[in-house]
Amino acid sequence: LATNRHITGAYSIEELSWDPSDLTLKGVSKTVPTEQYIIWIFIPEGFITSEANANIDSERIDILTERTDNLLKVSFEGQKKPVDWRVKFKQAE
Repeated sequence: LATNRHITGAYSIEELSWDPSDLTLKGVSKTVPTEQYIIWIFIPEGFITSEANANIDSERIDILTERTDNLLKVSFEGQKKPVDWRVKFKQAE
């Protein structure tokens, strides 16, 4: 839905893809070093987050998520290089 980087004429999400076979949203974002980067994602009814992580300094780390109703807030610290991130979903039981 949105990010916290609102710069006219610029986009922070450089790549974005959805893999329906494993219910994973993947992206690459340009961030500001040391600044918190936030992505808001809409989650359809009947789905929950099963994992969320980012590739920071060549290491895949878990990233912070917070859900309010159908809105997922994903955040991590910005880096000098673009950050490869992913959020995996599963159907709620």
